[in-house]
Amino acid sequence: MTKIFEALQRVEKEHNGYDSDSMQTSYGHMSNVAGSVICNSEGLSNSMVNLYQYVMTALPDMDCRIISFNESRMFEGSSVLCREFAKVLVSQLGKKVLVLDFSEHNYGTASYFNIHRNGATSQDDDAPMLNSDAVHQIESSTLYVCRARVNRDADYKPMFEALRNDYDMILLDMPPVVINPSSLVITKFLDGSILVVESEKTRWQVANKSVKSIMTHNSNILGVILNKQQYHIPQFIYNHI
Repeated sequence: MTKIFEALQRVEKEHNGYDSDSMQTSYGHMSNVAGSVICNSEGLSNSMVNLYQYVMTALPDMDCRIISFNESRMFEGSSVLCREFAKVLVSQLGKKVLVLDFSEHNYGTASYFNIHRNGATSQDDDAPMLNSDAVHQIESSTLYVCRARVNRDADYKPMFEALRNDYDMILLDMPPVVINPSSLVITKFLDGSILVVESEKTRWQVANKSVKSIMTHNSNILGVILNKQQYHIPQFIYNHI
């Protein structure tokens, strides 16, 4: 995994837009490279709260923040983390959250909540607006989910600006970069993107390429989540590092 972050540091030097030490987290075990936060698997909700605090610090002075969860390839966990982050925002922090599922696969946030209708359509495909009938409220909570599809030629700025008035946080569950790189065109309309990297699985070259692809679209990379991290020495030792 060291090579992944070495690659990210090289990208930082090339683009001067990403701080590779700013955030490194893992699903179940969250560690902030700039600090010393480590949580066990039972502390996932605390990890998501920490992630929220990080996002608030990285994106201050906004009433609504719009961020995407990206992964290089399938099953790295970006959809799971996006969903868990949304649930904690709603249940613990009292936020009103919209998840736009652009993932186009059957393990995304919309499929998890059994939502199948595509809602990101309008009469004007060049400047789409969200179809309110396709935005699903999850039970009686303040979590809303909509399945969507990226139109790479569309101007999404009017849609997102309109949505900012209705939600505290808007999360985009994105498809894998390697499979659908054209979907990244939407990231330029967002406040920031988070890249999910699967520990001991994702090759550093792939992660490096994904970061460069995201930056090509003028996206603000907030950080990297190191997911499914395995600890090969007792947890209590990590707690004291």
